[in-house]
Amino acid sequence: MPEDLNWAIGGEAGDGIDSTGKIFAQALSRAGRHVFTSKDFASRIRGGYTAYKVRTSVDRVESVVDRLDILIALTERT
Repeated sequence: MPEDLNWAIGGEAGDGIDSTGKIFAQALSRAGRHVFTSKDFASRIRGGYTAYKVRTSVDRVESVVDRLDILIALTERT
């Protein structure tokens, strides 16, 4: 795994985007890596687009960056 990795998953709300991002971030943290997460979601009660970004590094991280190394796109919008 690279020293600094930026990963994102996006799709429709209700497709497990939030759960997938949380599980991935937690696994990285338990493996001893530093993790920073960010979520984007529509301002609707149900439905709409959502994305979860995870940045992980061997060094301390305090923000996400615009660069993506891995993108999991579950919809065309993503």
